[in-house]
Amino acid sequence: MDSGSSFLWIKCLPCSPCSSKSPISIFYPRKSLTYSSMSCRRYRCNHSKCNSYNECTYNITYVRGPGSTGIYVFEQLSFETIDDTKIVVPRVLLGCGRNLEVDKGQYNGVFGLGVGRETSLITQLGSQFSYCVGNIMDPHYPYNQLSLGDGAIMEGDSTPLESSYGRYYVTLEGISIEGKLLEIDRRIFERTAMVDNGVILDSGTTYTWLAQDAYNALSEEVRSLFREMLQRYKGMPNQLCSIGSVREDLSGFPAVTFHFANGAQLVLDTQSMFLHIAPRVFCLAIGSSAVNGDNSKNLSVIGMMAQQNYNVGYDIGQNKLYFQRIDCELLED
Repeated sequence: MDSGSSFLWIKCLPCSPCSSKSPISIFYPRKSLTYSSMSCRRYRCNHSKCNSYNECTYNITYVRGPGSTGIYVFEQLSFETIDDTKIVVPRVLLGCGRNLEVDKGQYNGVFGLGVGRETSLITQLGSQFSYCVGNIMDPHYPYNQLSLGDGAIMEGDSTPLESSYGRYYVTLEGISIEGKLLEIDRRIFERTAMVDNGVILDSGTTYTWLAQDAYNALSEEVRSLFREMLQRYKGMPNQLCSIGSVREDLSGFPAVTFHFANGAQLVLDTQSMFLHIAPRVFCLAIGSSAVNGDNSKNLSVIGMMAQQNYNVGYDIGQNKLYFQRIDCELLED
C-alpha cells in the first residue's frame, strides 16, 4: 500500500520478469469473467500510448523503488466488511503490470491510497481509510491491517490534513528528542507554491526523509548521544550508521517525537528509528531529502518505519489525520 500515489496496479500474466517460484499469486486475466482491457478509442486514453493490440498503456515510476509498465484494464473487486459481508465494486480502473523493473517475489502490485485521479480507488470507496502496521520487517506478522470506507478507524490525536495531487500533506511544527526541542526553523516544513516542499505521509516509503536543515539538526543530536556509546560505521558515508545491535546497545535510548499542528504527536522508539543493514551494523532510518534529487530536496517525507505501531486514520472529507499508538493486534477485537 502506498499513500504517496493514487494508482492501483497488480502483476498480470504474461509478465517479465516473473519468477515461477514466486510465493505470491499473479493475476491471470484469461481466467476472469469480469476483466476487460481499456481500448485506445476511449477518451481517457492518450493515443500516443497505445500498443499494437489497441490497448491503452501506462508507465509509472517512483522516487524510490521499482516501477511498472503495463496496460489499463477494468476489473471487478471484492472487499470483506467488518461484519463478514462483501462489497463488490464493478469496473474498477487499474493497471495490469506486464513489465516490472525488478521481481524479487516480495509483492504483486502497489495499492495507491492517494486521491485526486480517476484511478484512485479511495475516491471510489469513500472518504476514509486507516492502516496499522506492527513491524514492516516481519512479513509474517499477522495483525497488519488496512481498512477502507466506513470500517476505517479514526481514533487518537488529530491534525489537519490536506490532499493534493495524490499526496497527503500535514503541518509539522517541530522535532524533539528526550523532551528537547531541536533548533529547526519551522518554515522549512511549510508548503509553498511552485516548489515541491512541505511534509507528506508516505506508507510506500520505508525511511523518513527530512529537508536538509532538519536532518542536520536531528542527526547531530543523535550522533552526540552515540559518541560515548558506539563506534561509527564508515561504510555508508551518506548515512548515520554504527557498529552494534539496536536491541542490545540502544536499550533506554530516548525517543524522537514529531510535533504536528493541534498537538498531535508521532513518537519514534528505537524500532522505528534504526534499521539493521547487517547483523552488527545499523543505521538511522531517517535521511536527508537531498539524496532523492534536486526536485525533492525540500520535500520532507514521513515513511512507514516511523508509523509502525500506530493506527493512522485518514478522514479526507473532514481534512483530518489521526494518530493512535496501539498494538495492531488489539484492533482485531
